[in-house]
Amino acid sequence: MSFVFNGKTYDIPGSYGILEVIQNSGANIPDFQVGLIIGRSIKGIPYSVSGKTGSELMPAYDNGNDLLRDFGDDNIYKAYKYMAKHGGGLVFVLNSMSNTACEASLKDTTTPTPKDAIKLVAKENWYGVCANDISLTLIDTPNEENSKTLTLIPPKNVKRLVEDSGTYFIYVNSINGLSEGMDVYLTSNVDTSPDPYKIKRIDGNWDPNKKGYKITFDSVIATAATVTSFGRIFQKDEDNKETIKWATSLTNAQIVDELNEHSNLVTATLTDDTAIALDDHTTSVYLQDIAITDKKGKSLSDNVEAASNSNYSNICDSFPNWMKDFINANKVKIRLVYVDSPDVTVHGYFRDLAVTMRAQERSPICVIAGAAFGEEVSDLTDRGSDLNSDDFILCGGGADSLPAYLTLAPSVLGIKMSYGINHNLTRDQLNFSSVERDWSNSQITSLLKKGILTYDKFPSGYRIVRGINTYQDQTHVWNAQDKKTYLQMPRDLADAFFRGLLEGLDNDLVGSDQVTRKKVETYCVKTGNNFVASGLINDFKVLSIKRGEAGWLPEIQIEVDDPTDFFGTRIFVISPSLD
Repeated sequence: MSFVFNGKTYDIPGSYGILEVIQNSGANIPDFQVGLIIGRSIKGIPYSVSGKTGSELMPAYDNGNDLLRDFGDDNIYKAYKYMAKHGGGLVFVLNSMSNTACEASLKDTTTPTPKDAIKLVAKENWYGVCANDISLTLIDTPNEENSKTLTLIPPKNVKRLVEDSGTYFIYVNSINGLSEGMDVYLTSNVDTSPDPYKIKRIDGNWDPNKKGYKITFDSVIATAATVTSFGRIFQKDEDNKETIKWATSLTNAQIVDELNEHSNLVTATLTDDTAIALDDHTTSVYLQDIAITDKKGKSLSDNVEAASNSNYSNICDSFPNWMKDFINANKVKIRLVYVDSPDVTVHGYFRDLAVTMRAQERSPICVIAGAAFGEEVSDLTDRGSDLNSDDFILCGGGADSLPAYLTLAPSVLGIKMSYGINHNLTRDQLNFSSVERDWSNSQITSLLKKGILTYDKFPSGYRIVRGINTYQDQTHVWNAQDKKTYLQMPRDLADAFFRGLLEGLDNDLVGSDQVTRKKVETYCVKTGNNFVASGLINDFKVLSIKRGEAGWLPEIQIEVDDPTDFFGTRIFVISPSLD
């Protein structure tokens, strides 16, 4: 089987349990608490690209530099850093932007009408809006009359606009790598060519109203860039440019071979081989500027857009089918799903997805999301009541001058991935330098009662406090009929036992001859004993094994530890006698 890891494909042995990825640093995928980051990204394979399977759409990373290289400086990368900062290791990622690969054509000089001769398509790791900003020149090679040179320059330090550009200033999603006095290009998909500007001032404080950072230029912005047309800034990455040369005697088919052999930026496809003379581009142009003019392909403005609620809705609709391929390819199931959106409607989509995955797909997931910056207690508690799900963790309260959905939520993902199943997610240390607000005791009480996960200040720093969902009763036990608990650990243990039993029965008994009640009971006891021996459960009891329409249905009761969040103590003070 193949496994996409840190942007490369590896062949690894296929088996359930722990998969060791070969030919790399030795990272492995645990069979439970497997994490997925769903977020916006200006680079990388988008969720909407056609012809891709679930495993191809969701590659794995355990290295921030590789993730930054393939997906750019956007929300996926931000979430990854907080996840990794709190113990998370290897994680799968899914780009929620509906970007497509940028296409362009080199034309021959056939008269009277030039033809498209060679189509250039940005390679997979350049899918997305950044592909528009790959510049190229095609010229007769200086001092050689009989050859041509194609130079391709990729962009770097690409930042996404989060607000339509003003007269002198813009708001962007990140300022990493930028400095005052730096030259950048400002553009949108509707622009004919990016415009150069010099950065005069950078405001390092994240603006919660604009949801970004303010950058001021030293000259008036000539062509406004808009969010809807995917406005952005970038620089040319001269250090990683490609120079490809070929003899003019080559046919277009041979030129295509040369390009595919030597370019890491584009893939070339032959369109027309009737002529060999290609039009020169003597000055630098961009892939978006030489897009197909006869409308054989879709225009860029139709293909590239910011992640919207409909994108997340589409992801939720496709998720169950993606998981079928993902499980077959990777032999593990996604358990933890982080979503980068603070939108109430989006949270509802993923709450419904969690219900579907548990009830219909028999593959429970835990969704982790966060609120926007500036949300009050009343906003959070209302949302907690509306979501009303024990498969959805809503995080409230931002940190490090960023909202909860970019800080606290991915931190929770990292903690849950790090500690595994038998962890209660309470009083965990948070590596934050500052928080959005210091809650009062009454505010924390209100948040806890509505199931909102937040933080509190302790002598050792900020730590997680975990709430009780509105329809959960902490005195009840999860695996008893119609009873639930607010504690994540017992639920995780019950889900892990359920999944281990279900997969074992499916793998070892389904399809074998003469499956009897006794064989099912024997396997249930074997599974239960293994979980007891591992310390994940204390005891179990096979209540019944009934014959259903499609097979045998075992009912098992398990006993797990009752987590204790606080330790009590009694102190006796011996007072000296007054006599």
